[in-house]
Amino acid sequence: MASFEPPTPKKAVDARTAASMLDSLNLSTPAVLRDKTQAELATQNLSGYEAMRRIRDDAAQFRRDYQNWRKGANKGAKGARGITTQTEGTVKIAHNPLTELTASQKSYPLQRRNLAKIAALGKLKVPSTPEPPKPTAFLAHLGVGGFHRSHQAYVTDVLLERATSRSVPDGYDNARRVSYKQLPGSGGDLNEIADVWGILGVGLMPWDKKMYDTLKRQDYLYTLLTRGNDGSEARVVQSIVGFLHVPEAPEAALQRLEKEDIRILSLTVTEKGYYRTPDGGLDINNALVKEDLNDWSNGLKQPKTAPGLICTVLLRRRGKAGPLTVMSCDNLPLNGNTARDSVLAFARLVDQDLATYIAQEVPFPNAMVDRITPVTKPEQIDILKQEYGVEDGWPVVAEPFLQWVVEDKFVKGRPAWEKACSGPNESVLFVDDVEPYELMKLRLLNSSHSAMAYVSLLACHKFVDEALTDIDVLTFLRAYMNEVVTTLVPVAGVNFIEYRAKLVERFSNPYIKDTLARLALDGSQKFEATLGRALVEHFKGCAACNFDVLALAFAAFLRCCATSTFDGIAPSPDITIDDPKKSLLEPLATDALRCCVQEHESGDALDVEAEDAWRAKGEQATSSFLSCVFGKGVEDFSELSALVYKHFTSLVFRGMRDCLASYRQEQLLRIKAEIAATYEVLRTLQRQEILLTPPEEAEATTIEVTS
Repeated sequence: MASFEPPTPKKAVDARTAASMLDSLNLSTPAVLRDKTQAELATQNLSGYEAMRRIRDDAAQFRRDYQNWRKGANKGAKGARGITTQTEGTVKIAHNPLTELTASQKSYPLQRRNLAKIAALGKLKVPSTPEPPKPTAFLAHLGVGGFHRSHQAYVTDVLLERATSRSVPDGYDNARRVSYKQLPGSGGDLNEIADVWGILGVGLMPWDKKMYDTLKRQDYLYTLLTRGNDGSEARVVQSIVGFLHVPEAPEAALQRLEKEDIRILSLTVTEKGYYRTPDGGLDINNALVKEDLNDWSNGLKQPKTAPGLICTVLLRRRGKAGPLTVMSCDNLPLNGNTARDSVLAFARLVDQDLATYIAQEVPFPNAMVDRITPVTKPEQIDILKQEYGVEDGWPVVAEPFLQWVVEDKFVKGRPAWEKACSGPNESVLFVDDVEPYELMKLRLLNSSHSAMAYVSLLACHKFVDEALTDIDVLTFLRAYMNEVVTTLVPVAGVNFIEYRAKLVERFSNPYIKDTLARLALDGSQKFEATLGRALVEHFKGCAACNFDVLALAFAAFLRCCATSTFDGIAPSPDITIDDPKKSLLEPLATDALRCCVQEHESGDALDVEAEDAWRAKGEQATSSFLSCVFGKGVEDFSELSALVYKHFTSLVFRGMRDCLASYRQEQLLRIKAEIAATYEVLRTLQRQEILLTPPEEAEATTIEVTS
């Protein structure tokens, strides 16, 4: 499971370091803002970046005034006093922009007792009542991080706010106590209920205590800041009403989870949290899985894994509170099936009767989730404090766009999430089959994120939006999406051209400052989850490799993994690969690099036989690398391995920037050739039309073709 680290607030610094920090803020400012005037900025709601601009301006003035003050000080105490008295700038004796806010810039710690004061500032949306909500139904969420709080918890909060303020006369929930008719023996009718839903956070890992402590200190409130081209908006979210930290009080947590009012157990634990082997089975060799399996006979009093926890809860509920819905919200293909397979595999190893009960009574709906949510940075904590008057220890920053597509398979009701969001930027849709939507999103969004991360890092970029101001990177991304879309089937109500354009717009959002390093995390798992099935399906029906741009993306990943220096050739020192298969990938990538260099040297020596031999070895090393990423079977795709190795060789000796520029020029020449060919077809058609048209009509029907 992912480890979540709260941002560390800035400590006091000396003047020289402070100046350097302020100068570096330029790196966090969107490129589109750097040349804007204040008048131009005033037309948009760019809360936060105006504050950063003012801080830089104040800092520059502070340094100028401080230098003037020092000049006066050189004349003695009298001179220093005189220059200070005369100065109308920032030094009186000294106001440093990095010090605490002035009295006129009020801010308050995020707690319920301060909600009225925060609301009085009029800068963000706060709960309509100071009292905490009193839900009658709960979903417990395992793995409370940034994404859960920007997505599921936010949507639930919209409904909770309506219920609390009674702004929806027909009821906040209108959730259905749905009989899971797909499961044998469930039976029953659809009964309307009127529940108010809240969220109980669940932390399974020791590091979850930081989130628990932060939320508890803030009365389980947090701030969601959405930032986009149309402006910024902040909201205090109250849908998380409690938190169970299992390592701290395991029995109390398990007793709470077996209560009847817990109706859904959702989770965001990343790919790692399902403990799968490459073939999809449960990784029984994992130390935590082993510990849970060994402790089961003693009652598993302190689960260490998601499968162990879920099985324990379901066992304790059987015959009492009954089943609940287990809903994965992770970015995985068919995430509900993944969760089900992992839980059932664990159950079959410890209790076959429990496994049968889970298979028959517990639904695991698949869901597609989408909202870009970068890691919270200290600068964003500062923005909330300075611009919105909120002191939040761990806020969430996200894009305005939100999408959630869920299979409507719930055993004991659900919130009416589809009523919370409407419009082009936020939507929740319940469907019978989520797979077409999921594959579209995973392949076009998630795999594109991974592909552009490695390409952009090798091109010396740091932020996603910054990379997409580079026309070569933008050309690569669009070409990559054009290739990937050929692996998809049509999706009802979705125009793929518009969807891809929207993705590019979202990736280019300059107010999120999403880092390429975040996108590059766990690349092997992400590529396998998003493209593994697509590659297998393609090569089963087509022997030819039509994935030239995908091959370039895989070559960039291979190049980033070749961290060892060979014959003086090494990747950028700024690139660090954080991947669960790092120990396996790095030797294979280094081997490919060695073969590449030896092949090049053999070519220089005109030793054709040695050159061919090293090329074959390099392609084999590349094939082994791809097999490590995508699993067994990919090694048979020799044409793909050869193409990836070819691009890898170009990256080693020419560099990413030169390769991208060459690719863009090739695309430009191809398009110009297609345009010329199209004009020639039009001219041919025009000549044929003239031959078929009577003279008296020719002038009226002639087509004007220009180039």
